[in-house]
This record gives sequence, C-alpha cells and structure tokens, in this order.
Amino acid sequence: MNISRLVRKIKQVTRLLGEIRNADEALLFFTALAAEFDGSCRNDLEELAGTFQKNRMKALNRLRIGLRKIAPGPLRDLCLRVINSPALFSPPAGGVDLFAPMSGFAREALDARLADVMKLVPAARLAKGVEAQHLLRIAVKHFRYRMEILAMLIGTHFEELHAAVKSYQEVLGKMHDLDVFAGIYPRRKLPCTDGKNSFWLP
Repeated sequence: MNISRLVRKIKQVTRLLGEIRNADEALLFFTALAAEFDGSCRNDLEELAGTFQKNRMKALNRLRIGLRKIAPGPLRDLCLRVINSPALFSPPAGGVDLFAPMSGFAREALDARLADVMKLVPAARLAKGVEAQHLLRIAVKHFRYRMEILAMLIGTHFEELHAAVKSYQEVLGKMHDLDVFAGIYPRRKLPCTDGKNSFWLP
C-alpha cells in the first residue's frame, strides 16, 4: 500500500533527524555543565562535549547522504498519491470510515490516545519507572498531535489544554534526556571543584 511506503520513508527521515537532535541535546547539556566546574572535571566535560560535536558532524553527513537516497521528488509524488487517493469505499482492516461523523471520530481518536496515556501514569509516577516515563513521553506526544489535528472541534479551551499537554511532554522529554546522560559515565567519577569546594562528580 502507498501509505505504508510513505510511513516507512518518513520514518527514515525522522531517524536521521533524531541522531542530530540527540547530539544537540547532549552537546548543550555537557557544555553548560562544564561551565559550572573548574580543573580536570571541566576538562573532561569539555572533552566529552567535543565528542558530541564530532558526532553531530557525522550525523549531519549521514543526513545529507540519507536525504539524497530518499530523493525528495519521488517522496513528494508518493505523498500526493496517498493524499489524492483515499480508500473511500474499501478502507483497509482497522482503517477509518471516511463517511463517519467527524465528531464521533474525534471523540474516539482522542479517547484512544488518552487511554494510552492514563495506562502508563501509575508506573511512570514511580521514581525508578524510567521505561514507563519514556513510553509516557511518547504517548503524551501522540495525544498532543491528535489534539492539534482536531483543534477546531475542541473549542475555546484548546490553547489552555494544549499548553498543559505540551508542558508535560517537555518535562518528560527533559527527564528522558537526563536518564540518557546519566548513563554516559556509568563507572567513572570526575574530580571537580566549583571554585570553593572539591568533590567527586559521580
């Protein structure tokens, strides 16, 4: 099916961009952290930030190569074929009935994504629920996307609700980044000083 091919192509792009995003977040984090310390700890952190800078350049190169392989022209043509050829009378199994009332579809679509979010909340509330928190971040992101698509049906409270959901997504995203960064030095302690006190950074 054309839509399956289109999804695969788009995922190729998002994976390439994800590498750059991860390198950017790590670079910003460790550069800011290095500025808080002196001595060998700062040197080690600056060296680590330099490694992520190199990783970013490699990711940019892979992006250039990857985008050439994906070929934007054919991808655009595929996208147009999908948009202009909806399955009106024979929707795929599990697909959407395009003749269903929009209000009913919107309610079911939002309820389904909200159910995914609520199912993960109990485990994600635990301090050690790292995996559940990561999955919750993704679930909240998908719920936010559906809210944005159906914004015209939500009414006057959309902006307030959207801002709240986006703030949850941002907090969960920061938590996920910190979990990843915490694993970068799993067995190494860095001798540090903040200009007044000396200590070991675990």
